[in-house]
Amino acid sequence: MIEGNIPPAEGVQPSQEKVSANTPRVVIFEDDPQVAKLMRMSLTGKAEITGLYKSAEDVLQRREEGEGYDVPLDIDVVITDLGLQGMDGIEATKIMIAAYTEAGKIPPHFIMVSGSGDSPTVQEKAKEAGVSEVMGKPFSPRVLITNMQTGYERVQQLRNLQE
Repeated sequence: MIEGNIPPAEGVQPSQEKVSANTPRVVIFEDDPQVAKLMRMSLTGKAEITGLYKSAEDVLQRREEGEGYDVPLDIDVVITDLGLQGMDGIEATKIMIAAYTEAGKIPPHFIMVSGSGDSPTVQEKAKEAGVSEVMGKPFSPRVLITNMQTGYERVQQLRNLQE
């Protein structure tokens, strides 16, 4: 497994602002540069954005030996687009939850954004994968911030109980 800082995707920089220790560490998977920029701007000062990626494969690396993926294990919240090229947001969620479970850690809170976010099929598949929140596009930055903060608090409570 990978722990520590995640390098940013080419052309999309994470926030450079340092935040307090009680601030969520967030990874964003979003292939639309305008949406990624809106997310980054919305969360600046409220989260430590450790990486903004155009695809999940930029972070989730296949292990050289055996099955599975190497996954960063220090993330509090993952915000993912459903329709990423290659591995979609649902598959990325499943892989990350499995890696955290295998490591005996509480997984991050997952927020999925999708152009078909209010579709019952999308909602059902996302919930089955372990996504906590599904938001349609366009989304309200205020709702994104609230979902991120609520999810972070929930994850922190569970992690504190685990210790």
